[in-house]
Amino acid sequence: MWSALLESSSKIEQIGDELPDNFGGKQDSDEEGQQLADFVKERKKAMEVNEVKEATVAVAVDVAVGAEDEGGEKRGKKRLSKRERKDEKRKNKKKKIEVAAEEVVEEVVDEEVSEEGSSDKKKKKKKKQKKDKKEENEAKEKEVELEPAAPSLTPSFPYPVDSSDHCETPQIAYEHIKPLLDHLSSKSSTSLKIYDPYFCSGSVKTSLSSIGYPHCHNVKEDCYSVWSCSAAPESDVIITNPPYSDDHVEKLFTWLTSSVNKDKVWMCLLPQFFHKHEYYKRLTSSIHPFYIVPKKRYIYLPPSGFREKKKSDTHKKSSPFVSMWYVWGGRWNEELRNVEIGEEVERAWSKSGLRDLRRKGKGKGKGK
Repeated sequence: MWSALLESSSKIEQIGDELPDNFGGKQDSDEEGQQLADFVKERKKAMEVNEVKEATVAVAVDVAVGAEDEGGEKRGKKRLSKRERKDEKRKNKKKKIEVAAEEVVEEVVDEEVSEEGSSDKKKKKKKKQKKDKKEENEAKEKEVELEPAAPSLTPSFPYPVDSSDHCETPQIAYEHIKPLLDHLSSKSSTSLKIYDPYFCSGSVKTSLSSIGYPHCHNVKEDCYSVWSCSAAPESDVIITNPPYSDDHVEKLFTWLTSSVNKDKVWMCLLPQFFHKHEYYKRLTSSIHPFYIVPKKRYIYLPPSGFREKKKSDTHKKSSPFVSMWYVWGGRWNEELRNVEIGEEVERAWSKSGLRDLRRKGKGKGKGK
């Protein structure tokens, strides 16, 4: 009640303050009383409207503030839920990694265990194989002791030989000199007689026979003893691929250039560098040999059983030298120098001609 009276009193004071300055003094007349009543009524009404407005504004403010607080709480809840989800994801990822790591460790352990087991098995297997091999070798040794010794398959010779010299002339090499033999054959009324003083396996007879010259003397004998006795067989041409070791080539050219063979035709298959030896220069200084040079090098193979087997196929080939034919035509020398030869070979008239072939990159005998 007191609060209502105080509020009415304050309103009356406020209305009194707002009365016009000329209003006061006597208030006995009815007109002035009516004016006062109307003014108070209007003013009171205006104040009530203001109060309603203020109350409405206050309510709106309270509603807005409440909504803002509620939105903040919701956003906080959303942020909290996102953080929780991230934490949950991290936890799940960590668990997966831990599980995968455990699986890897288990696999590694299993592999190590299996490897150890397989290693033990391999060791046992090797040990057993070694034992079986040893027993097998012992059994073979006992059998060998009981069996008679087998005869040696390596050919024997009635004179000293070097196994590295045992190489047969390839067939293609004989085919390259066939034009020269054909020309010589045309000069004779009888079949050409050929002499090869160095015996290897006797295949030279087969090779020469295949190109039309079956009459060849090639036997297992010491040719140096034969020459010293002047017992060399009668022949029209000497064709040979001599041993390259020791002084065999020097002995050969000493005999070929002697007076016994003054007009004898000879064809020797030798490495290209032999023409640089001093003994060759000296012994052939009065004659003019020429050279048949293959464009593709000759490959020599030892006869079966003449050498120990090599692991590499490369070592089966001999010789490592590029070879060519050294030719002296005797009284037919000039004619033989001009005989047409095949496209697989080239001809050099002299040692300087050989040098020219080398400079041009020809006549090296290198195959593909």
